[in-house]
Amino acid sequence: MVNPGQIDTRAFSQEQLEAKAQGKFLRRVGLPSDIAGIVAFLASDESSFVTAQQIYVDGGGVFS
Repeated sequence: MVNPGQIDTRAFSQEQLEAKAQGKFLRRVGLPSDIAGIVAFLASDESSFVTAQQIYVDGGGVFS
């Protein structure tokens, strides 16, 4: 299961995104490509031995 954090879907203003980024370890919000990359990996043969995982793609949301 992929658990995305805050993703820039253009539903928020630049100021809102910058504020949300301050609560992330990586100091940025995610992009749709960040989620697409992990989903592509999980759908590929490269992940054929991965089972029952929860993968957090949230930029290290330790402060949010």
